[in-house]
Amino acid sequence: MNIICKISPLIVTLYFISCNSSTKKYDEKKDNIVMSHIINEPDNLHPTNGLSSLRGEIFLYSQVYLLTGNPNKNELMPWLAKTLPIFDEKTNEFLFDLREDIKWDNGDVVNANDVLFTFKVNKSKLTNNIHAKPFLDNITSVEVISNFKLKIKVKKKQVINLWVFSDYNILQEKFYDSTSVFKNITLSELDSPSFSETKYSLLKQWSDKFNGQDYNYNPDFFNGAGPYKLIAWQRDQFIRLEKKKNHWAKDTSKFFECAFPDQLVFRLNKSVNSYVAEIEKNEFDVSNNIDFRYFVKMREKDNFKKHYYSDIIDTYNYSYLGMNMKPNGTTHSKLFDNFIVRKAMALATPVDDVNKILNNSTSKRITSPIAPMKKDFNADLKLIGYDLAQATTLLAQAGWKDTDHDNVLDKIINGKKTNFEFELNYLTISDFYKDAVTIIADSYKKIGIIAIPKPYDLPTFYDKASNHDFDMMLAAWTGANTPDDFSQIWKSTEWANNGSNFVGFGNKLYDQIIDSINVTLDENDHSFLVKKMQKIIYEEQPYVFLFLQTRRIICSNKYNKPVFNNSNPAILLNKLTIKKK
Repeated sequence: MNIICKISPLIVTLYFISCNSSTKKYDEKKDNIVMSHIINEPDNLHPTNGLSSLRGEIFLYSQVYLLTGNPNKNELMPWLAKTLPIFDEKTNEFLFDLREDIKWDNGDVVNANDVLFTFKVNKSKLTNNIHAKPFLDNITSVEVISNFKLKIKVKKKQVINLWVFSDYNILQEKFYDSTSVFKNITLSELDSPSFSETKYSLLKQWSDKFNGQDYNYNPDFFNGAGPYKLIAWQRDQFIRLEKKKNHWAKDTSKFFECAFPDQLVFRLNKSVNSYVAEIEKNEFDVSNNIDFRYFVKMREKDNFKKHYYSDIIDTYNYSYLGMNMKPNGTTHSKLFDNFIVRKAMALATPVDDVNKILNNSTSKRITSPIAPMKKDFNADLKLIGYDLAQATTLLAQAGWKDTDHDNVLDKIINGKKTNFEFELNYLTISDFYKDAVTIIADSYKKIGIIAIPKPYDLPTFYDKASNHDFDMMLAAWTGANTPDDFSQIWKSTEWANNGSNFVGFGNKLYDQIIDSINVTLDENDHSFLVKKMQKIIYEEQPYVFLFLQTRRIICSNKYNKPVFNNSNPAILLNKLTIKKK
């Protein structure tokens, strides 16, 4: 389901780390090393508290999960579990039998106590993983029956129950909790509404350290049972993973366990001109971050065709303009708390122009958070056209007029004349965001709305979004070919607790619909509710939905031809094998 990785790359690390644990010099052209181009770093590599999709990809190569999703199909596969678990309808319990061949780096076998520990840490109210907690609400207990058998009890049967088990990487209890702080604390205590941190002073100390910077960025604190290990993270340059020697999965061909390259290097280059020049010199093996305009030109060159596989494919990711529906009225004026105004903003946003200028009109426009290729997509929702005249009419209906003839709309709010002027936040990770914001702001200005572009790096952008410290923002969400759960982004509780509902959408009624979606197993009834939820979002217009993001993928043809995925990761780097000469 990739729940935790649904967030688009939103955070960049704030600290420079140069790991001295790996000083060996490598010849990338000689050794079996995959050089993957990235335009942003992951938020962090914390075992529980991260958000970005790149972090999720790195974890796929370095961690182990109970289950995993197939990136090419909407299906789950067992990983640490021997088989998909058996569900007892009477007790609402999943019975897991675990494999006995998966080992931690110290040689210990991954066992049921590690799984219990994983859910305790993620459930704990002192763990800073707010984005991940909604999906654990349905889990009430984890019972260890033996080293390799356990039961996980849920409140009720839900559509996403099994998928949840594919989103929480298993944590080694001995590595993270050597003093056994969690041993005498039950899952129900950690999950209790009456939980008080003052009662658990040792847990508070443990959590403060666990949530700290070392576990975010320091490779010495990075631990996982997967085939690759983090050996270096040099800020603003690269992240290097190395295949473990004598790893327990060395003879496997499973896509989530195999490790054919000796190293996976994620090298940062944000500059379009610079990374295009490097690609033309064959210095990158893989990229899915190339600016569309340059990508089209490169594909026309013979040298590029000679050295790279390439393709443009749709993804489940979508871009959007998010509006602050619940501004505080002081630092952020009450501009977008009216759905009429939000509808006007959609009419005034030149989505087709942005698509044409920046993407050569290749991206598919969207009307809701569900990708059009999914069966639950609501095809009855019509695209909102570009109509400045209608937008002006709606704004006047909401009280926004140019009363002082200065070419800027204004309105009396709480007895004070307020200009329709706001900050439009965007990410500095790609020229696309900067160029799109420029086009959009120019359009708004034509009807008397002043949007001031504000570029932010990823950590600042995310901090402002989660703390509702913004007016409007241009961002993106990462999706997947798996069942959708509206909880993380659209439940009102996720605004109140500074979760991923950045804009403040929803109320108790909408929350109930979301809860109904999650527990409705009948395919037709489920689809009806999902389409209904899309219609509500469409009518409330918390976002100006833009379009599905396309993926411009290249891969060196020194490798056997890989499969390009609509879901993340675009290419399974661990499966790349060099052609035999």
